[in-house]
Amino acid sequence: MKKLTVILSLLLALLLAACSATPTPTPDASASTQPLPAVVSASGKVLPEQWANLSFRAGGPIVELQVQSGDTVKAGDVMARLDDIDAKLAVAQAEAALAMAQAQLAEMKAGARAEQVAQAEQVVAQAEAAWKGAQAQYAQLQSGARGADIAAAEAALAQAAAQRKVAQDTHDKTIDCVKVPGHGEVCPGLGTPEEQARAALAAAEEAYNAAQKRVDQLKAGATRNELAAAGASINAAKAQMEQAKAQLDLLKAGASPEQIAVAEAGVKQAQVALDTAKAQLAKMQLTAPFDGTIGTVNARSGEIAQPGQPIVTLGNLGSLRVETTDLSETDIARVKEGQSVQVTFDALPGQTLTGKVLHIAPMSTPGQSAVNYIVIVQLDEVDPALRWGMTAFVDVQVGE
Repeated sequence: MKKLTVILSLLLALLLAACSATPTPTPDASASTQPLPAVVSASGKVLPEQWANLSFRAGGPIVELQVQSGDTVKAGDVMARLDDIDAKLAVAQAEAALAMAQAQLAEMKAGARAEQVAQAEQVVAQAEAAWKGAQAQYAQLQSGARGADIAAAEAALAQAAAQRKVAQDTHDKTIDCVKVPGHGEVCPGLGTPEEQARAALAAAEEAYNAAQKRVDQLKAGATRNELAAAGASINAAKAQMEQAKAQLDLLKAGASPEQIAVAEAGVKQAQVALDTAKAQLAKMQLTAPFDGTIGTVNARSGEIAQPGQPIVTLGNLGSLRVETTDLSETDIARVKEGQSVQVTFDALPGQTLTGKVLHIAPMSTPGQSAVNYIVIVQLDEVDPALRWGMTAFVDVQVGE
């Protein structure tokens, strides 16, 4: 009982002490919050307002490199050139093909010339004459030889027989031998005279045989094979005549709308081929897209350039500005276009240039581990000592 009384007394004392204790004041959160700095700082680079890394759109050996660092160029100036022999040949071939297609179209639209029609009419006349001649030959074979033809052939045979006899007599005389007193028998015809007489006799014999064959043919009439051959000649001559007439009709009628449409399509196709060849030739040149100064040249003559490989860096140094390189995502939310900026440079110690925020990139810089945004600063005045690529330190007055 006594022990219980002691415990209750202690609890009562603790309760009274708790009630009488002064409460600890709660700290004021607003009193401990520090104000954000009025300046956002970042590093940057001096860059031209307009600049580009330029490369060929095709690959190949570099045969000309006409610029070096520091040179000024105008838009359209050729700065480098690849080997373009094959590309030039392709353009020449495409030009020739286009000229041919255009000439064919013009000729088709103009129609046949008078001399072409006259020539075609002459071909038709010749073909008709050949056809009629073939018909006459066939008719003669069918009707047999005329009496006059047979008489003429027999007369020619008689003449050939007489010539053969003369040749035979001449040859016989050349081989006759005579007895000469004191010399015995002499044969003066042996040797060259005999050979000549023998050749003349052979020719006369051949002429006689041909004349005899002609007489026999005329008296016998045409064979079945001869009539068939003559009929085939008529058909062939008729086909050639009809073809010549059809060609003449085409010349006089001129080209059809469908033929002209095909020719026009050929011209368009040839023009596309030429444009393609010229575009390929243009890829062999690296030209300046704008006026500027060569910053760097990253190749040499004789090297093999790859498509897209940076060859020349070109910039317009007439207007320099600063671009930040490490402005973090925690600071970019406080930066706004138009805010004042102070810029310092390692290359210009003790000198501060002023400017304004010109542009804020809507997207973070890709390819970096940290999330940074590019801010472009337009300087109020550009010191002549500033150079492309110099390091800058930017203080943006975000407290304004």
